Amino acid sequence: MRSFTALNACALLEQLPEEPGVYILKDGLGHALYVGKSANIRKRVKSHLSGRSSFPLGTVESVESILTGSELEALILECNLIKRLRPPFNVRLKDDKSYPYIKITVGERYPGVYISRVVRDDGSVYFGPYADVGSARRSIRVLRQVFPIRGCKRRMDRPSRPCLDFHIKRCAGPCTGKVDPDHYSCDVQGLIGALQGRKDDVLKELEKAMHEASQAQNYERAAVIRDRLSALERTTVKQRLSSPGPGNMDVLGVARKEGDACVQMLFVRDGLIIEQEHFILQAAGSSRGELLASFVKEYYSCNPVPPKILAPHAMDDMDLIGSWFRSRCSRSVEISTPSSRDEARLVSMASRNAELMLRFERQAMGRSLKRGLQDLARALDMVCLPRTIEAFDLSNMSGKCAVGSMVRFHWGRPCKALYRKFRITASPGRDDYAMMREVVTRRFKRGLEEGGLPDLVLVDGGHGQASAAEQAISSLGVSIPVVGLAKRLEELHRPGSLEPIRLAQGSPALLLLRRIRDEAHRFAVSYHRTLRRREITRSELDMVPGIGPKRKAALLRRFGGVGRIRRSSEQEVAATPGIGLQLARSVLTHLRGKARGRVD
Repeated sequence: MRSFTALNACALLEQLPEEPGVYILKDGLGHALYVGKSANIRKRVKSHLSGRSSFPLGTVESVESILTGSELEALILECNLIKRLRPPFNVRLKDDKSYPYIKITVGERYPGVYISRVVRDDGSVYFGPYADVGSARRSIRVLRQVFPIRGCKRRMDRPSRPCLDFHIKRCAGPCTGKVDPDHYSCDVQGLIGALQGRKDDVLKELEKAMHEASQAQNYERAAVIRDRLSALERTTVKQRLSSPGPGNMDVLGVARKEGDACVQMLFVRDGLIIEQEHFILQAAGSSRGELLASFVKEYYSCNPVPPKILAPHAMDDMDLIGSWFRSRCSRSVEISTPSSRDEARLVSMASRNAELMLRFERQAMGRSLKRGLQDLARALDMVCLPRTIEAFDLSNMSGKCAVGSMVRFHWGRPCKALYRKFRITASPGRDDYAMMREVVTRRFKRGLEEGGLPDLVLVDGGHGQASAAEQAISSLGVSIPVVGLAKRLEELHRPGSLEPIRLAQGSPALLLLRRIRDEAHRFAVSYHRTLRRREITRSELDMVPGIGPKRKAALLRRFGGVGRIRRSSEQEVAATPGIGLQLARSVLTHLRGKARGRVD
C-alpha cells in the first residue's frame, strides 16, 4: 500500500497488477472511500488518477488491491466488500438506512417469522427489502391468518403455555409440544410460496393436502386446510393491470436529478403485478449504466433473483452480472431492455413512478430545509444562508477514551465522506472546554490548508462550549459564526451574548439543528465505544514479546485470567499449547515484574 498522490502516482501504478481483481481507495486514516473491480486493476486505477473519478481525488491517500481468479470472482468480492465496508463514494441506498426484511428461520424445527433489518448467512430465508416496516408487518399479519406460523422467540425444546396468538388462531402453538412438525412445515412452505408470489402453486398444494387428509378420513385437518384455502383466496388482491404474457420478472424504472436517483421496481408474478417498491439512491457522478448495475448488484446480493429483469437501458457489466446470477441460482437469468410495446409500457410506467417519487422526496425535503435555513439565518442575523454547517461534539467516560467528532452538512444534507473523528490527547481528560478547543483547532488548521470552511459552526453544549470553539477559531485568524445548542432547554447560545436565543418548538430551524447535533453526538459516541471496546480487550499479555492473539487466547482459556497465570509455575504455563518453557519464563517475568511495580 503506497501513498496515492501526484508525486509517486507513477511508481504506484507500476506496482499495481494488470490482472482481474478488486481495488480499494482509502483516505489517510485507512478508511475505504471506494471499492471497484476490474479485469485490469492498473488500467482502472489510472483512470481515477486521470481525473475521471466521481469523487475528490485529494481525499485519497492509498490504494489496496486484491487479485482474483476471474472477473466474475472480482464482482462477487466487490459486492461483499461494499456491503461490509459501506464506502461513501459507491452508488448505494441513500443515507445508509437499514431496510426491513421478513425473516423465516427455516433451520429450526418450528420456524418463526420475524422482522429483521440485518441479512445474515444463518440459513434463514429473507424477503425484502421493504420500503417501510409497516408494509412488512402488514404482510406478516395477513399471511399469518392463513398460515399460523409463530412470531415469538420462545424456546421450543420444552412445552409451555401458549400465548394470545394461539387463542386468536395466529399461531399453531408449537410451544405446547402438540403440533405435528410435518404439518407445521407445510404451513411454512405455504408462507414462503405466498411471499414469493406463487399464489397458484400454494393454492394447488393446499387443495392437494386437503384431499389427502379427506381420503385419510382426517376430516378435522381437511376442514382446517379448507378454511385456509378460502382465507388465502379472500386476502389475495386481484390486480387490475397485467404484464405482457405469463411469467415472473422484475421491472426497473430509473429517474435522477442532480446527485439523487430513484429506482422503482414492479414485481410481476404469474403475469400479474403483485407489488411495487422504490429506493432512493446516492448517485453523484455515476453514469446511467453504472447506477443501474450498482443497484442491481446490491439489491440482488441478498434477495431472490427472478427469471427475468427488465431494465430501461443497458447496464455496465451486464454479461458479467448474468454469469453471477447463474452461479447463484443454478439457472440462467435474462437481463434485457424492452423488446415489445407491452414491455416498453411497463418500463415507462415504472420510470414515471420513479420520477414522481423522486420529485416528491426532493420537494418535501427541499421545502423544509430551505425554510429551516432561512429561519436560522434570521435568528442569527446572518446575511447569507448557512449553506454549510459543521457540528462538533465530545464523548468520554471520566476522562478516559476522550474523543471528538465533526460532521458536515451541506444545504441541510449530510456529507458523510467529510465527517472527521479525533482522538483527544493534548487536553486534560475532564476539561470539556479544553477538549473542544483542541478538536476545533485541529479541524480548522487542516481546513485552512485544504480549503472549504463552513458558513456556521454548531457545538453540542451551552455558552462555555460555544465560547471555547469561538476562541479556537479566532486564534487562527478566522471569523465564522459559532452557536451552541444546549440539550436541556434546546436554547441557542452565542459567544459574547448572555441572553440565549429561543426558537419555537417544532420550528424547521430547531429541527434542523437538532438533527445535525444528534448526528454529531452519534458519530462521537460510536467512536468512543470503539475505543472502549479496545481498552477492555487489552491485556498485560499484549506487552509480552512472542504472545499474539492466539497464544493469549490459549493462556486465558486455560487459566481464566492474568492473576492465575502470575501465580502458576513455569511448567504449568509451558504446558499450554503453543507455549514453550522459554516463552513461559518470559511471560512470568513480565507479569511478576508488573506486580512488583504496583506494590512498590
